[in-house]
Amino acid sequence: ARLAGRAPGRTIVATQGDLAIHPELTYRGSVSVATEQPGVFAAWWRQSGKGSSAIQPVSVEGRLNVVPTGAALDNLRLELAGAEATGALSYRKPKSGNAVFSLSLDADKLDLDQIETLAGIFERPDDGLKNLDVSLRVLAREISIRELDGKGLALEAEYSNNGLRIDRLYAEDLAGAELDVGGRVDNILT
Repeated sequence: ARLAGRAPGRTIVATQGDLAIHPELTYRGSVSVATEQPGVFAAWWRQSGKGSSAIQPVSVEGRLNVVPTGAALDNLRLELAGAEATGALSYRKPKSGNAVFSLSLDADKLDLDQIETLAGIFERPDDGLKNLDVSLRVLAREISIRELDGKGLALEAEYSNNGLRIDRLYAEDLAGAELDVGGRVDNILT
């Protein structure tokens, strides 16, 4: 199957792959989404009429696998705020237990304010993180957050059952300071 189209926000979506509808709906193929106005695109997608204009143009491409229990985007390439990151993301809902979201990114430069703003345009479940486990692995040679610049970020962390485990949060130089943190926080949302 091949599909390409334009959407609000000066957005272009394209995909090519194998679609199966029997015995279960599955899709495996390449996908790319490029939007000059991500907030406008997200507002149209959610049918909310509200979008952020503070988000820089973004493009995402990779290899998409969709199965009844989840989806994965491998060989991910993300371009945001003039910088590129590679990695993977996945979401799966097992038959029992919490859903699991996993993100792995490797970037030359990462603007964490833009990532936060981009993440904010997507709707969150009504129960927040209550029924979701999250696994993050992020490496960046340069970072910026809240007007602070830094070098050498490494983050490996997991959130599960209202607990945050930080295997490693390291910044070689964050506004002149070296940061190396690890540990666990239980009942973080209560």
